[in-house]
Amino acid sequence: MIMSHCRFRIVVVEGEGTVRRSIGAALRKEGCEVDAARSPAEARKTIDRVRPAAVLIDLDTGEKPSLELVKEIAGGKIVVLLIASEEAAAAAAEGVKMGAVRWFPKPVDVKQILRVLPDLVAEYEIRHGAKRSEPIVVGNRETDRFILGSDPKMKEVFRVVNKLAASPGSTVLIEGESGVGKEMIAKAIHYNTSASRGRFVEINCGSLPSNLLESELFGHEMGAFTDAKTMKKGLVEIASGGTLFLDEIGEMPIELQATLLRVIETKRFKRVGGVSDIEVDLRFIAATNQDLKQAVSQKRFRNDLYYRLNVVPIHLPPLRERLEDIPILATFFIDYFNRELSRNIRGLSPSARNRLQEYDWPGNVRELKNVIERAILLESDDLILLEHLPLEISTGLSEGVMGELAEEEDEFVPITLSEAERRQILKTVDWARGNKTKAARTLGISRQTLREKLKQYEAS
Repeated sequence: MIMSHCRFRIVVVEGEGTVRRSIGAALRKEGCEVDAARSPAEARKTIDRVRPAAVLIDLDTGEKPSLELVKEIAGGKIVVLLIASEEAAAAAAEGVKMGAVRWFPKPVDVKQILRVLPDLVAEYEIRHGAKRSEPIVVGNRETDRFILGSDPKMKEVFRVVNKLAASPGSTVLIEGESGVGKEMIAKAIHYNTSASRGRFVEINCGSLPSNLLESELFGHEMGAFTDAKTMKKGLVEIASGGTLFLDEIGEMPIELQATLLRVIETKRFKRVGGVSDIEVDLRFIAATNQDLKQAVSQKRFRNDLYYRLNVVPIHLPPLRERLEDIPILATFFIDYFNRELSRNIRGLSPSARNRLQEYDWPGNVRELKNVIERAILLESDDLILLEHLPLEISTGLSEGVMGELAEEEDEFVPITLSEAERRQILKTVDWARGNKTKAARTLGISRQTLREKLKQYEAS
């Protein structure tokens, strides 16, 4: 099977109809957008119209006109590849001198072209500084900028963030797995809001026991409890005029949820031990990696608080559901750490990029950021290569399997790929507590495929 994952546009310049159609069909099968031209003259018009990533030219279509076309377009942002018969080998060599990246002998081996074409295009774009996809970035402060990529779901998040800038009082609930960037979206909402809204104040609701969390949020009066030697303002009061970000709201003790609901609805509260109401004006943004609807059904979270927080819901999808964003995110982090670490890394090698898109990213965007930082900090090449990535990414094996292999290093026993796959599947099913749908999604396979694999293992 050819695993080229072609994701770009290519113009095929071929005078012979059968060959032109054959090459075009093979490229389309691998995901390329293909435009065909019967002559160099026709190719010029097509190239101007579609602006392809690559042009594949058969020199036998017309040696002199074809070389003139190579001279015109090579050396720019288009990868030029050639096909030539043995009689046209000298012309092909001349074409490479003019700037063509590579030539392939006839008869045409489409499989060979498909094996090398994506890497040639990717490498060429990196080396020659081809225009990269422009990401969506939210947040207007350097320390609080957050990259969204270009996935349609993230574009919708960007639209909502912009809308919220004009509604400083709206309550927001951000849902998503750990590491997807919930805090950065909260900061983007705060700092994008028209007219400065004071401070951005945050607290992790699962980091403190109930009594300390209450004091942190609402403050206390002097003498309210044994250690209350002085009056202390709480974060609700400190955030007045700005934003209070309640991270991991699902961890808030049930007994505090009624108090929080009252504050959100009335914008009034009392310090612990206090008797007078204090009036505040702030936006509440909550975030969770839990299923709050399930928490409500299990009586672990108040139904009325859930609906009061969920006025404007924002769901951040995990990184594994937007694989096309990974190269954009990686480029953003490369640029960021180039500035931070005074480096000049130009991008990802094609093999590193492909492996990043094959990895499951349990730690989401935070994990990707850490991987890029590590590679830039520790390596000296001008590209991030496959060998610069952590072993669980570069090898495609999970940390659990890697740990097992490390433990067995002194008594190394080679295992087959099928055995490594078996271990990974069984461990993932165990991790998912038997939930085959969750395990299949994590493994990146269908539920039916997982069931068939498990049947095989039971029978063996």
